[in-house]
Amino acid sequence: MIWARVVLALLVISGSVSAAPDPNQEAEREYKLGFDALQTGDCATALVHYQRSFALVRRPRTLFNMAVCQEQLGQDLDAWRSYQAFVGQAEPRDATIVARAKERLEILRARLSGTVSVDATARSSVFVDSERQARGETPLTLTLPPGSHVLRVVAPGGSPVDRTIQVNPGETTVVSVEIPLPSTISIRVEPADATIEEVGITGQVTGALVAKMTVGHHEYTVRRIGLRTERVVVDAVAGRSYEHQITMRPDRDAATLIVEGLDGATLTLDGRAVPPATSTSRVLAMRDLPAGDHAIQVEHPRYRPWSQRLQLLPGETVVVELALAPKQTNRRTLAWTAGGIGAASVVVGGVLGVLALGDVTSDSSDRHARGDTRAWVADGMFALGAAAVIIAWRLARDGASSAIIHRNGGE
Repeated sequence: MIWARVVLALLVISGSVSAAPDPNQEAEREYKLGFDALQTGDCATALVHYQRSFALVRRPRTLFNMAVCQEQLGQDLDAWRSYQAFVGQAEPRDATIVARAKERLEILRARLSGTVSVDATARSSVFVDSERQARGETPLTLTLPPGSHVLRVVAPGGSPVDRTIQVNPGETTVVSVEIPLPSTISIRVEPADATIEEVGITGQVTGALVAKMTVGHHEYTVRRIGLRTERVVVDAVAGRSYEHQITMRPDRDAATLIVEGLDGATLTLDGRAVPPATSTSRVLAMRDLPAGDHAIQVEHPRYRPWSQRLQLLPGETVVVELALAPKQTNRRTLAWTAGGIGAASVVVGGVLGVLALGDVTSDSSDRHARGDTRAWVADGMFALGAAAVIIAWRLARDGASSAIIHRNGGE
């Protein structure tokens, strides 16, 4: 009895094992049933069999057939997903079918759409895929075809922000953008002729600066001759405004520079022009200059320029008395001409002097009188020659402008 039961159990086990279906065979059977139903135009039944086949064995071609059935049944979104999955899993031998799947995807793209919800930290305009016309302002909901898109979000006064998104059919993509708004700075200075410039940036303004700043570290320098240099340091935060009112103060260790004899010339100190109070001013006093080395230059259209470096000591007063030399044209030609006249006059005077000497020593009264006349003319020629030589010598000199410098006080 016991042996009979054991044999029966073994038969049941062996029968159940042999009766277990092969997944590949079952998947193939379902695939064939689906194909037959599709041939008769019964897409709904075909889809059911294809889905069962794919659940058993995940063959890429089954996905393609599923997508065909779904598209025929009007299930465009499911068809889109099945085509996309097939293209992503297709085997090399499926190249022809992949091309057909991509064609169907493009057709479905025109019929399907996804939703994009765009918001930003500041009210902004939204542009899509390099369009010149904005779709609207945030917060904004867009309906876009599936695929990759580039959104450009632009806030007034802010830098554009580009975002690349992937739109899926029937889904909503949420896009949140933080707009990097610029900071602003306002610097106003007393006295109003002080200059303001940002360190590392070319250019300067006078009296007041109102400008936008990028986020980060900024330094500004405020200068005026005779006053202590001021600095403004800002670590800018997006969207914030910074205001500074500066009243400049005298420098305790400053020196005084007085320039006399300008005659309306333009004076440049350390590369910065310091015009006189009027065009005919002869004296310019610059008080409260910072001690140290300074470059001074004087230029005038009718005089030769003058320049020099001056070392000013704390508390010192330096007076510069200018002697500007007039500009002259053809100076060398005049010098040679005067020199030639002088030389000729000396030669003629010498000849007349020799002749006069012979006449004066003669016994003849007529020759004696003529000798006196020649002697006077010779003396005149010698005097003329000497004067011409002196003039030539002066003309030949450089004629550069010069200055006498007086120093008073200082440490």
